[in-house]
Amino acid sequence: MELSTLAVWRLLTARLGWSLQRPQCKAAERDEDEIARWVAHEWPRIKRGPQRNRAWVVFLGESSVSLLPHVRRT
Repeated sequence: MELSTLAVWRLLTARLGWSLQRPQCKAAERDEDEIARWVAHEWPRIKRGPQRNRAWVVFLGESSVSLLPHVRRT
């Protein structure tokens, strides 16, 4: 007997009382007090430098860096 996706969903939700749940992605080492202090004191200090020079602050992650150019010729 093969159950469709809808049948499995109904079985889990209606009969067994399950619900769709997603885990929260927070680091166990996260320090909320330190984050609040950094946002209140360090971030304004960092932000003042580029504003004086009319520069931009850019945050890059390793996943957004590529060795291949985004624009290519055909």
